Amino acid sequence: MNLFEITSILVILTALFSYINYRVLRMPITIGVMFTALATSLGIILLSGLGVDIGQVHVARILETIDFNQSLLHGILSFPLFAGAMHIKLEDLSRQQWVISMLATLGVIASTFVVGGLT
Repeated sequence: MNLFEITSILVILTALFSYINYRVLRMPITIGVMFTALATSLGIILLSGLGVDIGQVHVARILETIDFNQSLLHGILSFPLFAGAMHIKLEDLSRQQWVISMLATLGVIASTFVVGGLT
């Protein structure tokens, strides 16, 4: 499978999960799609544990060919970050500036110690 086919499958699954959320779950869209995807994944794992073969080996082979660093960090991640940033109101951001600054600083310090300790 090439990148276009994989992307097409992911878009179709996202649309299906979104439709299920809209018709049945009625959760906020991001939570509903994530919940539906998680439930589907757990269902596949459960079926696999029961001995039902649904093509996990084929899917694992496809996933091994994907360079996740390149596709996630340099491709897909920018779109949800941009979409999320468009919904931020500057007034709300300025009201929470001290909390954001402290959490960002603590996160950078913790990340530095974790990465420094692991390498």
